[in-house]
Amino acid sequence: MQEAGIVNGDCWVACIDILGFRNHVLDFERQYGKGHLDIFVQNNYEDILDELEKRNKYWPDKVSIWWASDTFVFYTLDDSTESFTCIEQEATHFCVGLSWKRYAFRGALAAGQLYAEPERNILVGPSFIDAYEYAEKQNWIGFVLTPSACTKLQVLGLDPVNLPVTFAEYDVPVKKKEMTPTQSTEKLFAARIGRYPMVQKCITQMQSECKVRYPDEYETQQKSKYENTLKFICDTGNHFSVTSVVKNKKRKISMSKAHVYKRDHINTDEIIPARYLNTDDQIELARHCLEGLDKDFVDKVKEGDVIVAGEDFGCGSSREHAVWAIRGVKVQTVIAKSFARIFYRNAINNGFYIIESPDALEKINDGDEVEIDYKNGLIKNKTAGIDISFKPLPDFALEIINDGGLLEHITKRTTD
Repeated sequence: MQEAGIVNGDCWVACIDILGFRNHVLDFERQYGKGHLDIFVQNNYEDILDELEKRNKYWPDKVSIWWASDTFVFYTLDDSTESFTCIEQEATHFCVGLSWKRYAFRGALAAGQLYAEPERNILVGPSFIDAYEYAEKQNWIGFVLTPSACTKLQVLGLDPVNLPVTFAEYDVPVKKKEMTPTQSTEKLFAARIGRYPMVQKCITQMQSECKVRYPDEYETQQKSKYENTLKFICDTGNHFSVTSVVKNKKRKISMSKAHVYKRDHINTDEIIPARYLNTDDQIELARHCLEGLDKDFVDKVKEGDVIVAGEDFGCGSSREHAVWAIRGVKVQTVIAKSFARIFYRNAINNGFYIIESPDALEKINDGDEVEIDYKNGLIKNKTAGIDISFKPLPDFALEIINDGGLLEHITKRTTD
């Protein structure tokens, strides 16, 4: 990771703590005895640092990182809009990566004054204190914007209210204050971590493991943390917006831009080249989505956009990575004349909605604004002023998508 120079001024700061780190260390010592912490670092802590490095490689000149034990701090050179985008994505993706590795966390992103001198390991300032305190006070697994961050975003014209896909305003559970019989809440903007694949499942698995390994601690300290987290995911939607739209039978979603490719037989190697198949990290795969077809796609696509193509979309190899890459850039759906059968099934099995329409390619141009009525099978091309019908997916496929994918669907059905 590139080491930045001295920072002295207003910037963005994110603080993330790994929860239960003490138990991780003590459990290792009980199992292997004293004097072997080097093995713990090699087998456990390096895994966390690998996740950290994976996220920081995207903007090493924009975001710097400092860490000690179970605390990780991200900070920028300034408090610009661009810097917010970089640090928000790096910090959130680090949190998601931790959950995939079965590490619970809580974190916060603040704005304000900071003095950072990496060579002397100095990190002080109100913004760091603000981020640290808001990370510590939460009684769940989550990541929030502090009031100072929200105020700065409003100054920049980026009111968090207008970021409903990435953040949700929520009564965040905070730890009990002294002499307070029940937990209290504070209305904050919280990252919708449940929109990332497998996060809900991983948190549920962590909860089950905690029940078994630390039954007393679970009942007295941890139970509410997990229950609060899973409630938030259910309340705010545990998949990307299209799934919640279908699940809740709402007729429309927000306007979306169409990325149109007027050709047939777009294959999986064009969607995600084979050289990137050495990872199943959706965030990493997303950076190379459609690289074999359109090298500029990831730079111009926005969350909620749609892809429109011809016949036999997703032909070629059976790699699920193709679906993961498309889902990773937060495309809400792919509209094609037809799909390769394996891709079609992979999409459903991974909780990703796709639309077959024989007419869409001829009636939607690149850059058109479209609105999709999933319930009634209608694509509204707002730019051209025309409607295009399609046949909605069958009920059994919707059930799988609504549950988050085939594995989640089976798990839900076997535990209900």
